[in-house]
Amino acid sequence: MDQPEAHQPKPQPPYPTTSHFVVTQLAKDLDGLAFGAADWHFNFRTDPNYYASLAQAVLNAQAGWFLDMRTREWVLREQLSDEQKAMT
Repeated sequence: MDQPEAHQPKPQPPYPTTSHFVVTQLAKDLDGLAFGAADWHFNFRTDPNYYASLAQAVLNAQAGWFLDMRTREWVLREQLSDEQKAMT
């Protein structure tokens, strides 16, 4: 009898969560930029809830991972559709 294939864990991006210490640090750094909450008196301001997600997206993109908006999963750029690749 054939043995079923062992379930292979799905590859994960280098920063799978927003709680990773590098993501957290970049989020703090983003808050210090001119569009951060620290500079609320400027015209453009970003909600602090977005810093961690933005930092995670930037760091993962640098490593070649992107969020597939259809499945809401992190995938390598090669796994994106041609349409999605055009947006990266």
